[in-house]
Amino acid sequence: MQAEYEFLNLCNCCLTKEKIHYLKEKAKFLEKKTFRYNLHENFEDPLQEMIICTYLKKDNQHRHKNKDEVLHIIEGELMVKIFNEANQLEETLTLTPGTSHCFVRIKKGSWHSTVPVGEFAIFHEVAQGPFQSEDIEYYDQ
Repeated sequence: MQAEYEFLNLCNCCLTKEKIHYLKEKAKFLEKKTFRYNLHENFEDPLQEMIICTYLKKDNQHRHKNKDEVLHIIEGELMVKIFNEANQLEETLTLTPGTSHCFVRIKKGSWHSTVPVGEFAIFHEVAQGPFQSEDIEYYDQ
């Protein structure tokens, strides 16, 4: 199984077109259709920061029990759906670069999903660390 992430130290450099192209190509051919650059040094860091590319069209409804998360669109469009505890849709946002809807903060415990509107979406995600997989709960559909 191929890795779905790489640690990328962006200190004193930028996210180049070449790095974005690599991100897209990696995501396109992975089984989960998602690849991420981890900008933090390790999973224990108190701030988890990622650049994510996804081609995944499946609704991935989930929540982070103990952490807020912030999403900022870089390329493409990303549909973000927010649900209540009864699994009723409360809000749908489409994040688009360069518009007033390019950023969203999702409070801990909020059920939500993210799906690219077009072929893919690239976004910057920030959450409190350390990373703990048991903090993520997926909705049984």
